[in-house]
Amino acid sequence: MRPCLLTFLLVTASAVAIAQPIPPAGGGEFVFRSAPCISEELRTSIVQMLETNMSTLERAGRIRSVPAGATAVLLDWPLRQAAGVTDPGYYGISNYVDQDTAFPGKVLDYNCGTRSYDQASGYNHQGTDIFTWPFPRYKQANDLVQVIAAQEGIVIGKVDGNPDNSCALCATCNWNAIYIRHPDGSVAWYGHLKRNSLTYKNLGDNIAKGEYLGIVGSSGNSTGPHLHFEVYKNSTYTLANRIDPFAGPCNRLNGTTSWWTIQKPYREPMVNKLVTHFAPPVFGTCPDLETPNERKVFLQGDTVYFAAYYRDQQQGAATQYAVLRPDASAFASWTGTSPSTYNASYWYWSYVLPSNAPTGNWTFRTVFNGVTDTVRFTVNPKTPTAVLDLPGDQYIRLYPNPGKASDPMRIDWQLNGASSQTLDIRVFDLNGRQVGGTQKVRRSGEIEMPVVPGSYVVEVSVNRRDSHRLMVVRW
Repeated sequence: MRPCLLTFLLVTASAVAIAQPIPPAGGGEFVFRSAPCISEELRTSIVQMLETNMSTLERAGRIRSVPAGATAVLLDWPLRQAAGVTDPGYYGISNYVDQDTAFPGKVLDYNCGTRSYDQASGYNHQGTDIFTWPFPRYKQANDLVQVIAAQEGIVIGKVDGNPDNSCALCATCNWNAIYIRHPDGSVAWYGHLKRNSLTYKNLGDNIAKGEYLGIVGSSGNSTGPHLHFEVYKNSTYTLANRIDPFAGPCNRLNGTTSWWTIQKPYREPMVNKLVTHFAPPVFGTCPDLETPNERKVFLQGDTVYFAAYYRDQQQGAATQYAVLRPDASAFASWTGTSPSTYNASYWYWSYVLPSNAPTGNWTFRTVFNGVTDTVRFTVNPKTPTAVLDLPGDQYIRLYPNPGKASDPMRIDWQLNGASSQTLDIRVFDLNGRQVGGTQKVRRSGEIEMPVVPGSYVVEVSVNRRDSHRLMVVRW
């Protein structure tokens, strides 16, 4: 038996075709190992819980029978990015509902493909697995992808407090989940959520469509963060009563009737994220967090890794890549063609910026599947700069230094993966007196310095600890 989702196997990048002979420096496919998200024992326990809860709610008058002729609901997408996160994409699909129950060991999805799984006992996958991508464990740790209600309804079940960093098969492990009954009597299961992230709503409470339910996690029988989304016609949780929200030629449950407000295509090829890295990304071993090594501020002469993270990249699909100088002229451009079809993949190229590279805002751009995506990054002068080098590729940079007192000063840093966190900045004169108030800087940016020429000490703190100091001269 193989665990439920998200163990990544790297496929060599050397097969990518490009217009010029510049092969990727790295990357490849991520392969998701799949097996039952819910053991048969856990499923039995869940059904018993839901039946008991329904009886309790009915006796209390909190839930009523569905009237004859009730309008069937339609479902919105059950995920969204957290506020302030603007990546082009953030998810992929590894498994659809398995339609083939008559032939154990075989799989059939609604589109007559094999994006699902089965096992010898005849138990098949009864939901849709939606994984977060890229950097799923990093996204989980930072609450970047939320689970939301696909339709309004009433909470008929909620389980929280279970460990959420599962990496392998754990048939006896319970997941964190919430169960919603809709106005037409249908029921949706939302499983594998992050521990202690679930909504404050409890049994019998109303839920609005689009309301926050929790964070995508890896609780229960799972090998990485993903949402298991399972739907039933009513409160009878049998194989025959399942719903596959995706309508298609091989959907044996609800045929050509889609349950989505807007059904997404079987494959949805796109660039989920463009990243400029200062070093190759490190995906590590579950449950360790990935290390994105992302940076958007570089110096002349630095090496920059340009990466594109895809979902549903299909064989032969071409991407045009370009790195543009501040004046929009091309520093580099090339074409890559996918050697195969992948649920998720990524590729990166590295370039050394010239020592006299134009300073200012540069652009990394891709054109893929008719869509143009861009990410901006800044190139600053190599010198003069105040640099504090720390172990493990950590650093703090202040520039220009020395610099005119009338000009702004900027800070760029990488501190134990804290490049996206908020730093506390304090400025002191040489007598140890703080000049001005404490500044908070998120990501690279400008800091306020005294307008009086002289020497100053800048203290940089992460979460009010791990303080570091650099000397700055203003003239």
